Amino acid sequence: MRQIGIVAEDLLAERPGLTWVSLTGHGRSDPCGQWIAFGDDAGIAAGLSAILHQCTGRWMICGDAVADPMTGLHCALAGWASWLAGGGQLVDISLAAVVRHCVTATAPQGIHYSDRQRAWEHRLSGRPTRPGTAESACGYALREGLSSPP
Repeated sequence: MRQIGIVAEDLLAERPGLTWVSLTGHGRSDPCGQWIAFGDDAGIAAGLSAILHQCTGRWMICGDAVADPMTGLHCALAGWASWLAGGGQLVDISLAAVVRHCVTATAPQGIHYSDRQRAWEHRLSGRPTRPGTAESACGYALREGLSSPP
C-alpha cells in the first residue's frame, strides 16, 4: 500500500477513530516485514510441520493453507475489538504469528508434543486416549482414506 501512497500511520493520524488492520505474512517490522507468506509456508514457519514430524516421524504440511482462515478470523475479531474500544489503532497481525499463537495457546505449559497430540486427539474425537496406545490423528486419517501420504 505504501508503494501507491497509502500509509496507514498517516491515515490514522488524520482520522482519530479509524482502525487499520494490517495482515501480513510475517509482520510489519524488519527484518521480516517485507517477506511474503502463504498459508502453508506460514504454518511451517510457525512450527506445525515440526509438530507433525514429532507426532508421526514424517514431515508434512498441516491442512491446506491453514494459516489463511485462522488469520482472517483473528483479523476480524481484532478489528471488531478495536472498533468497540473507539478505534484509532494500527493492528498488526501476521499469518505466522497467529499460527504460532494457536499452537502454543492450546497446550498447558511443559507438555511434550506427544502428550499434546494425545490431548488434541481426545478433544477432536471425543474418546479417551491412553499414553502409549493412542493412534495418531494423521495415522487415522491416512488409514481411513481422508488423506494420502506425501
